[in-house]
Amino acid sequence: MNRELESVVFTVLSLFGHDDENVEINETLNRLQHQSRTDEPTHKNNLAIFDSFKKLENLLTHDERFKEYF
Repeated sequence: MNRELESVVFTVLSLFGHDDENVEINETLNRLQHQSRTDEPTHKNNLAIFDSFKKLENLLTHDERFKEYF
């Protein structure tokens, strides 16, 4: 378990919660939450986690409701 990643995911969920209006944001948060609990910290898994975070950042940045945070 990657405790640092799990902490970051918890923080994101605390700030934004699950987004009922954007399924893609929910899917990305769920993927990150799953990755934080199950993936061993290998290079391949770290790249997948990084890609998930970049996708989440992109989704939140382009959503008008979250503009003030970015």
